[in-house]
Amino acid sequence: MPYSVSRAKARVSYRGKICQLDSGLQPGPISMVTIKESQNQFSYGICRGQMPVLFPRLRAAKNFVGHCVHTKLHGIYVRQRLRKAGLGGQTLEPTGFTTAAGLFAERTPPETTAVKPNRRSARKPLNRWIIYPASTEDLPLPQTIEVDDVGGFGRFRGYRHPPAFVYRFANAFYHGDFGAVVDTKQRVLSDLLDAPANFPQPLRAKSEPRFCDGDALVLSSSRNHYHWLIKMLPRLHLVEQAGLSASHFRKLLINWPTAAHSEAYALADIPVGALQVVKERDFWICRNLYVSTLPHHAPGWAVNYLRRIFAPALRNVADKSKAIYLIRGDTPWRRVRNEEEVIEHLARSGIESFDLSQHTFLEQIGIISNAHAIIAVHGAALANLVFGTRGARVLEIFASAENQKRYPSLDAELQRVQMPYRAIAAHRQMTYHYFLAQQVSTGNDPNRLDLIIPLEKLDRAVDLLLAS
Repeated sequence: MPYSVSRAKARVSYRGKICQLDSGLQPGPISMVTIKESQNQFSYGICRGQMPVLFPRLRAAKNFVGHCVHTKLHGIYVRQRLRKAGLGGQTLEPTGFTTAAGLFAERTPPETTAVKPNRRSARKPLNRWIIYPASTEDLPLPQTIEVDDVGGFGRFRGYRHPPAFVYRFANAFYHGDFGAVVDTKQRVLSDLLDAPANFPQPLRAKSEPRFCDGDALVLSSSRNHYHWLIKMLPRLHLVEQAGLSASHFRKLLINWPTAAHSEAYALADIPVGALQVVKERDFWICRNLYVSTLPHHAPGWAVNYLRRIFAPALRNVADKSKAIYLIRGDTPWRRVRNEEEVIEHLARSGIESFDLSQHTFLEQIGIISNAHAIIAVHGAALANLVFGTRGARVLEIFASAENQKRYPSLDAELQRVQMPYRAIAAHRQMTYHYFLAQQVSTGNDPNRLDLIIPLEKLDRAVDLLLAS
């Protein structure tokens, strides 16, 4: 029976003792009074609108029953959602591969141009919007101190940009590793992966389903700075061209976010509340999952988009120009064995050295924006060339010719083209230079060889760079 208080001070009998309630409450009904005894000191708790609970054991029993009911109902909900999505058990275990283009060949729905999804299109199990058609781009030949075209730039002067699509999948699975989207037959859509040719297969099983009842977008699946900046963030531009903004999505799915990523999301006004980290054991079942193709070749529209969303940061840079060297640092591969010697040698010529991994994202933008000459070993730090000034000069150092022209990928077309920093430099109207250092055998992957930079060869390359 509910208790009541007729005045601000009241008394309650508990175990034959009188406890005075001095709570300052206004007169009115009280539905729960809990009293605890500790060394003849009494405390109480008062709540309104609940059933009376006088003893801790009864309260614990009520909480236990509530937890059991919640667990049972949640289990029923999970099984229903998994069954509706076509997954028999609670484990997502990809067993094969197909392509998003292949799914369209199986269902043969009409392709649509870049228009905002409507009710009619939303009733279909999948949609595809063509954002940019396939195109070919010719890039200027680089300058070098090498005696011949060791990198094959003349033979592979043109970049072929595949068409850019935005896909919508109903009740699709997002695995997370390498950005894997899985269809109802548990096949990975390989043309949407960001994975090298030697990635572990099959993908590991995941057993923690998560659900999104609204629209979700696969945004980022890599912590590598180049992959995240050049391939992942421009996906927002593609969905914008399809008529959707970042604020439209209930979930923006990301993997392995770093401090620089979080800072960049805030700078670009990406809704932080919608960002959802896909954890190691999680997989997501989304009522409508949107995912775009990846711009592997750093196309011009991706560079322009990145400069647009970070325009406020670019306006705040100082009016100061300098020549800089980007430190490779303590990285697991492509380490410069004589880097301390290189830093000291360049400092004598007035060239400053920076380890961008030790700077915030905003500071990285400022460092690159203020440089008129940029020297770096091939690596992700050169992705920041998108923030460089027009007319700047770039010197990229490779361990070997194979490192220069090979990039292991599932796409055979990507395996034979040079890495895209040359393309970014061309889009920013920069003068691009390169030379080959001395490789150090550290394995079979030419993209991960350590190197030693000969100082005499470096001096000749820098002289040509600054004189151009």
